[in-house]
Amino acid sequence: MKVAVVQTNPVIGAVRANVEAALSLMRTERADLYVLPELFNTGYNFATLDEVVNSAEPAEGPTCEAVAGFARETEAFVVYGFAEQADRLYNSAALVGPDGLAGLYRKVHLFDRETLFFAPGNLGFPVFRLPFGMVGIMVCFDWIYPESARSLAINGAELIAHPSNLVLPYCPDAMVTRCLENRVFAATADRVGRENRGGIDLTYTGMSEIVTPKGAVLTRLRKAKIVIGTIMKRNKRKTVLPAGGPSASWAFLFILRRQSRHAPPRSKDRQSMAEGWGANVNFKGRLRDNSVNTDRLLVPIAHRQTEGDPELDIGIPRNYEIYDPIDFLAAVTQHIPNTAQTI
Repeated sequence: MKVAVVQTNPVIGAVRANVEAALSLMRTERADLYVLPELFNTGYNFATLDEVVNSAEPAEGPTCEAVAGFARETEAFVVYGFAEQADRLYNSAALVGPDGLAGLYRKVHLFDRETLFFAPGNLGFPVFRLPFGMVGIMVCFDWIYPESARSLAINGAELIAHPSNLVLPYCPDAMVTRCLENRVFAATADRVGRENRGGIDLTYTGMSEIVTPKGAVLTRLRKAKIVIGTIMKRNKRKTVLPAGGPSASWAFLFILRRQSRHAPPRSKDRQSMAEGWGANVNFKGRLRDNSVNTDRLLVPIAHRQTEGDPELDIGIPRNYEIYDPIDFLAAVTQHIPNTAQTI
């Protein structure tokens, strides 16, 4: 099986041009599966919510139609990141094949300013059965949480497609560990270039890569824009995964897990964690309104909910209006919102 990771340099808001540039690049190499970066069609460093709204589209919108046309021409599958307009805005990844949309993932672990524009994903970590095997999807910052790749492996993934917009240098090496500990392949597609907008200056690392279940870097992009990795053996009839799949052949890794020891902390444990962070973590930021309002939950304003989000219930006074992820972290580390000052 041939997998292609594709590095692009999209322009904010230029959706049609960004899609056409990516498809043109993909036509230079034949593959069974192509993986494009996170938000490949819109760019990443949004300055305002209006920019996101104007660039977002439904899962089966114009970008899906264009990519599906390519998939039909080449009999391939494509995973790409985009801004999804649904009941809320999501930082999503679509899996598209010759028959159109084949799968959808919504990013669970949002990074930094993404929380101003997007809601956390609500589809879990799904895995999709394709002609050549089981493919799971995670997006960019999901990599830093081991549970993301582990959830995909437990759900049967043999390959993880990983659209990314990496600005931190750690992910390429970290994916070696993710693949080794879960016995899966991974194809991380990062973007390149720089976006300096609204005082936020981001430079993307590139270094897209394909990693094997043994933790070997099969290929890693430097200056090239697309690279093909042959990651699975081919038999006479069709492209297939190795017999049993990498996860199945190392099933003991999952059988021997002591899941009862891995339970998430209870609310009171989370409260203690938050108190502990306050003594050890420094964030540059401040609460923009130090008054206490006990009718609002500590969540970024972009996805404040009437009834709150139980995943963010860490024992802090509820329903305090927060406007920025840095403000949120500052409040968490100080435990009591109205005592948080510039730190």
